Amino acid sequence: MKRAKIIFLCLFLLGAGIRAIDVARPFDGSIREVWRECDVASIARNYYRESMNLFYPRVDWRGDGPGFVEMEFPIFPWFVAVLYKCFGFDEVLGRALAYLFSLFTLLIFFRLSRYFLPDLGAIASSLFFILSPLVIRMSNRLQPEGLMFACYLLAAYAFIRWLDDNSWNYYCIALFATALAILSKATAAHIGFLFAILILARKGWSVLGKIRVWFFAVASLLPAIIWYTHAYNFWLNYGNSLGLSNEYHWINWEFFSKSTSVPIIGRLEISYIWMPTGLILALFGIFYKRSEMVVKYSLCWLASVFIFYIIAARSAGNIALDYYHVFSAVPAALLIGAGAEEMCRLIPRRFFLFILIVVSGILALISGIVGSGFFGQSSKGLIKLFLLLGLFDALLILFLFPQSFGLQRNIMQKEPSLLKTLIFSFLAFALSATFLFEARQVRYDIIRPGYGEGMYECAKAFSSQIPENALIVASGGSRKDNQGYSIATNAPYMFYWLDRRGFNIFHEEQSVDTIKSYVQRGARYFIAEKPAINLKAGLESDLKREFTLIKECDKALLFDLTSRK
Repeated sequence: MKRAKIIFLCLFLLGAGIRAIDVARPFDGSIREVWRECDVASIARNYYRESMNLFYPRVDWRGDGPGFVEMEFPIFPWFVAVLYKCFGFDEVLGRALAYLFSLFTLLIFFRLSRYFLPDLGAIASSLFFILSPLVIRMSNRLQPEGLMFACYLLAAYAFIRWLDDNSWNYYCIALFATALAILSKATAAHIGFLFAILILARKGWSVLGKIRVWFFAVASLLPAIIWYTHAYNFWLNYGNSLGLSNEYHWINWEFFSKSTSVPIIGRLEISYIWMPTGLILALFGIFYKRSEMVVKYSLCWLASVFIFYIIAARSAGNIALDYYHVFSAVPAALLIGAGAEEMCRLIPRRFFLFILIVVSGILALISGIVGSGFFGQSSKGLIKLFLLLGLFDALLILFLFPQSFGLQRNIMQKEPSLLKTLIFSFLAFALSATFLFEARQVRYDIIRPGYGEGMYECAKAFSSQIPENALIVASGGSRKDNQGYSIATNAPYMFYWLDRRGFNIFHEEQSVDTIKSYVQRGARYFIAEKPAINLKAGLESDLKREFTLIKECDKALLFDLTSRK
């Protein structure tokens, strides 16, 4: 027990260290989530500067209105604004807050894994969760997903403990955490499927006659219903939304005919969650531990998650929204831990297995981060890393179990058979390879160019040309996707970086006449992104003929709309 506590402390420090990598990174467009981060950052800044009324969040792309926006319950950006009030405006405070939520999430997962699994399985499960690329990405992003995920995991753990212990303490914790998770992000509402499956399986249909079950359902959903009804009025009155009413997320008939959502969902699950060799451990655990609670609960959890993925197929099958798949990381980690625990039953000397799992995981982490930089991200580089990792595992197993290969005899201790040792070796390599895949993806996510790189430099170059209180027009995205469904493409980054307010112009609306209509509403400058205006033939030359071009950078043009030619 003491040794296990020391190992879990080391695992926590490892997870905390990895999650701290990007905490000090500025909001300069160098990460993939630049759009969402700039929205949340601007809302926090507007709380700090304009009003701390929690129930009235404001965006910068507000046009000539007050900027009230339909969104999830804005408790996270409001907390960030509270930190600004206490310590002064510093963007790092928001990332630090998300980081603290991620550490709390780690601790809850440790409790969950140790509740379901013996020490070896819990260690393997926790190491997998620590290295999960999506979990790491969400750990310090200025997005509500960090708070939501912490509450989501706490709600699931407390609900399971309530079912097992019938404790009012766990009931209250589960109720509060569920309500806050759904308020923080509506995607967490699918946890209701998990709770329904578990309680009906454990208690039977008669549980539907219990008042506290219905109270739990109503009390956990009612705050979200009240908030989202209130927020919907912002959409109706001002036309501002962060992807709730201005985007179509749901399954449709195309899903059953020519939809690409299913293969994309599968690809995201394999590449970002299962890694994909983790499936080998998970299937091994499911087969041999199919009667145990860890497998039953994890499969129910996966079922509830995939119900959500199917219902919201257009978002879950969108590569740009890959972080929706973070929910799968928890049951996946538990199943991989179950497989690792069952793998270890093949070998009698448990202490050596502590060493094997932890050391191979750390080696995979080092290989994935350092080795990928040396060998590159290509398939050839990955093969070289696999060969090195396989060689290490083979040498380690030969050192630990020489008797199984006839290299040494020990008549005082029963050794595993050659077949068991070979099976164990294969599964141990699969586990190490899973850690390697995770570490390699983590490194790739860290160095991958952000969607806003280049535009940040343009914003810095344009800033001195635009007076502080001037309204601007900035390029947005397209209102519709290729299939004609609405998508949320209000681009917030230029407004946030320039610290200006104004209008987004969407691809379908780009014209000189539309720009003139914004001038009549008070717009004074137009930041035209070159890829956007190039979608319409002749638009750039028309703009240059009509308005004065005062600044140009690699990716955008700045026009003075008050100076006509």
